[in-house]
Amino acid sequence: MNKEDLLKAALDAVTVRGSAYGDAYTNHKRIADIWSVILQTKVRPDQVAPMMIGVKLARLVETPDHQDSYIDIAGYAATGSQVKEDEKLTFNYLSNNEPERKENETVEQFNARYDDWAIKLEEAAGLENVDD
Repeated sequence: MNKEDLLKAALDAVTVRGSAYGDAYTNHKRIADIWSVILQTKVRPDQVAPMMIGVKLARLVETPDHQDSYIDIAGYAATGSQVKEDEKLTFNYLSNNEPERKENETVEQFNARYDDWAIKLEEAAGLENVDD
């Protein structure tokens, strides 16, 4: 399979799975919570995709021609990237990353950036806490 076809197949798989399992962040948070109980250590949502990629790599050692594993790796890479983006909109992330004024930034620029951060923080206040 060429790279374009593989990426199209990965996009199709991610889309189908997204409709079956819900949004990536919520699903990976659910997986992380379950793994945290099983492993008796904290697992974060952003750790799920790299761990699943590791599973697929281990399977490729046994069956290096298995195209589904390559497709899944590409899908997990895309999903992991989405989870990291979604995490930036969570209350915990925002509350721990209050903006500071940058060098060469005008007061007006900083105030606009701060106001944007405050709005996102208020919106995220209803989301689940990342560290639950």
